[in-house]
Amino acid sequence: MNNIKYKLMRFMYGRNGIDPLGYATMVLYFAVFAINSFVNAIYLTIFGFLIIILMFYRFLSRDIVRRRSENERFMRFFNKAKSFFKQTARRMKDIKTHRYRTCPGCRVTLRLPLKRGKHTVICPRCKRKVEVRVWI
Repeated sequence: MNNIKYKLMRFMYGRNGIDPLGYATMVLYFAVFAINSFVNAIYLTIFGFLIIILMFYRFLSRDIVRRRSENERFMRFFNKAKSFFKQTARRMKDIKTHRYRTCPGCRVTLRLPLKRGKHTVICPRCKRKVEVRVWI
């Protein structure tokens, strides 16, 4: 038993292993599999097999530098998307109490309390006076 464990450890030495992009491809495969269970289309089956092949290729690859750069590009994209959805969820949660406006000078997003009418707000970053109209 120890001999098999040693051989497996030796086989995986210097390989990429699983990373967040690997987990994302796994989730993508399960999503395609779930959709294909209802639709039962051949192109989705082939697409699922291609995803599995890509996942194992990345998992067993010895070109760690290239796989790391792929993962970094994926993480930049993923973090931007995650930030966007978190910001959207926060805005939806605050819809009854706050309004969000963009400063024309420095392009920062201002979170303003809900006061109907026309107001003048000072941007905390660039100290510029901004005219704000809140209707609803």
